[in-house]
Amino acid sequence: LTTTTTTTTTTQRPRPALTHSPVACTKQSKRRPPTKEKPAGRRTNERTKTKSEISLKMSGPTCSLSVDRQGVATIVLTNPPVNALHPNVLKALAEHLEACHSRSDVKAVVVTGSGKNFCAGFDIAQFAAQSSEKVKESVSGASVLLTKVLEEGAKPTVAAIQGVALGGGCEVAAACNARVCTPDAKIGLPELQLGIIPGFGGTQRLPRLVGLQTGLELILTSKSVKGSKAKGLGLVDELVSGPGDLLAKAKEVALDLASGKRKRVRTLEREDRLEPKDVAKIILGIAREQTKKRAPHIRHPLLCIDAIETGIMQGGKAGLTAETKAFNEAAQ
Repeated sequence: LTTTTTTTTTTQRPRPALTHSPVACTKQSKRRPPTKEKPAGRRTNERTKTKSEISLKMSGPTCSLSVDRQGVATIVLTNPPVNALHPNVLKALAEHLEACHSRSDVKAVVVTGSGKNFCAGFDIAQFAAQSSEKVKESVSGASVLLTKVLEEGAKPTVAAIQGVALGGGCEVAAACNARVCTPDAKIGLPELQLGIIPGFGGTQRLPRLVGLQTGLELILTSKSVKGSKAKGLGLVDELVSGPGDLLAKAKEVALDLASGKRKRVRTLEREDRLEPKDVAKIILGIAREQTKKRAPHIRHPLLCIDAIETGIMQGGKAGLTAETKAFNEAAQ
């Protein structure tokens, strides 16, 4: 999971220009009574807000839910500008998914982000606002949530990705049963450069989508992948020409999954892209030795490799448990 923070700009209200014309002054006084002067030294600052920021102030970080006539539910992650995974966003996501799985009028679910981005990861403000133990608890809970209601729920799920899908955003997308993206999307797990490791299942799902060797490279170097190359790597299932086609294509894929026209795939159970275990051991061993030489005094990349190895050798569920333990150690 990656971390994000939002900077808000304040602008000072310009002081009214003086009117030098006596006529203008007279006309103004006839139109409205004179206003009381504000006490000296007091000035009013106003924030410049977009419509989405005004809406956010009223509702807070959340998710919205709508269902179309074809039975496709669309859940929109809403925490502009990059839809960071605030605990309230994760809570709303879980509630909406559980509702969709129990509704008879919902056949499938599309998850996307508000504005121009999918999701840039866990909300960094939570590290300052909560104790380290609370953060660990939140991350562990989110990992279980994504598996239970996003990947394994009764209705198939599709991620519709534009803009950034980094850290936790990438992990949310990977937990969906299919992914559709735009050519300029940016997808990846940059956690290691931040001194932590993926904690929402990224160590397990990314190698299962793109293969162990490619997955290790992307995770250990914190590299991201452009949407235009993502399908070739296996990171997404469909590529659209632009944002205008994204939601329609995602809904099409969702209905195909619901009808059985397209096979529903649970990423955590996939092994078709993984190398044989004997080859995997060699790849992991080389990665571990290279990491020790490159950063001999840094522990978290090795913890990450250990979690990946557990998943490869013992299965995805065991890998998730190992990832949570490794994340907790790295976060100390």
